[in-house]
Amino acid sequence: MPDHNPLLRKLAALSPLSDEDRRHLAQVAAHPVAVPARTDLIREGDTPRGVFLVLEGMACRYKILPDGTRQVLAFLIPGDLCDLDVSLLNAMDHAIGTLSPCCVAHIPTRTVGDLLDGHPGIARAMRLAALVEAATARQGSVRGRGVNSRTALAGIGVAIGPCG
Repeated sequence: MPDHNPLLRKLAALSPLSDEDRRHLAQVAAHPVAVPARTDLIREGDTPRGVFLVLEGMACRYKILPDGTRQVLAFLIPGDLCDLDVSLLNAMDHAIGTLSPCCVAHIPTRTVGDLLDGHPGIARAMRLAALVEAATARQGSVRGRGVNSRTALAGIGVAIGPCG
């Protein structure tokens, strides 16, 4: 089965996935939605109802600082899940927004739970991906600085195709 789904490619690179795992991952990305640039997928304070999967484009996690500026906490690229365990929160402690036109799939909380509880191969790969993400975040913390999105994107080229 070809791996056109960026989440499937990412997870398969981290841990072996069965054909059944691959089918389930293909299903969660089966209904992408086009989202314009500079659109919030979820705002700080909102109640999360699942996670977003970035299929195309670039998004970010960010906080609005007291002076009104936006501090980017993490960049999200195709294959990234926007906070796997966010459903454990009653309210978002940060926002997730698109930086470029994006294609995203919303994965309801129950589906995420089913993937993690019913598919050990997917659960292992998702946990490994979360560990890689946490390690990357720690590196940013060690550097001790966030950057605004325009500065950070200045050196990054993003190829964006049509959604669907």
